[in-house]
Amino acid sequence: MKTTVVTGMLGAGKTSFIQHYLRNAKERVVVLVNDFGKAGVDGEILSQGSADVIELPSGCVCCTLRFDLMGTLNRVLNDLDPEHLIIEPSGVASPSGVIGALRETGITRYAIVTIVDPVDFLDFYDSEMWGRFLEDQIERADILLINKTDIAPEASVSRTRLILERLNQEAVIFETTYSRIEYPITIQKTASFHHRVHPQIPLETYTLTFEDPLSYRRLIEFLDEISGGRFGFIIRAKGLVKTDRGIYRIDYASGQINIETFPSPISEARTVMIGNGLQISEIENFFVSPRDDQGF
Repeated sequence: MKTTVVTGMLGAGKTSFIQHYLRNAKERVVVLVNDFGKAGVDGEILSQGSADVIELPSGCVCCTLRFDLMGTLNRVLNDLDPEHLIIEPSGVASPSGVIGALRETGITRYAIVTIVDPVDFLDFYDSEMWGRFLEDQIERADILLINKTDIAPEASVSRTRLILERLNQEAVIFETTYSRIEYPITIQKTASFHHRVHPQIPLETYTLTFEDPLSYRRLIEFLDEISGGRFGFIIRAKGLVKTDRGIYRIDYASGQINIETFPSPISEARTVMIGNGLQISEIENFFVSPRDDQGF
């Protein structure tokens, strides 16, 4: 069984990479998703493809969910027997922890793809905000994708490449948009492994659910307020939302807002926000404010 772990910070483009891969895959694929937040979004998005998608509960697979991951891996091996297993841990999961769980389950050959948003990466790297955690994602990678090159400044892309080459001289590096590469994932290494313990990143998460369709105009206003910092320091927001114009997938990362139609019915309309100092009352009051003349 081929095994690929797709890592990268929040909003770097992990789900986009997997979506693109699944559209071109010829083998039987199972995807394990460990989303951040109690109401995961990525699992439902990836379920639009042909692969079997299994969601692990919210948390970090390198610590509180490690035994859940190991149990799920055993069930996948025994019951589904895929040709290719893809694991998408949360953006705040250490690759070392995922590799440790794989090896304890008997999976010792794997490839690690790490996706980097050059703008966010440089901010985090220069501030040393997440220290060795960030470097662990880079150093463990077999393939490194410098993503979002269509919107990142050329100087940011160039400097990111220099840092990645210094931290990991063995990895293959691609510059991508929407995490697309046409290169087959054929690297499956067996290597000595030393587990590294990293402190958990102190992030908050909040899930906002909607029972009725939301005004599309109000949704856009809400995303603008997220970008403007009204609700706290939000690193990442994503969701599937029903509006008076249809169902939309929303995505906020690196200060960029993306909204696109979603082709299928959804189990629940929700938005997950991740960051620090989240202003929960402000978020909730936004949708009951008298200014919300469209209702929801």
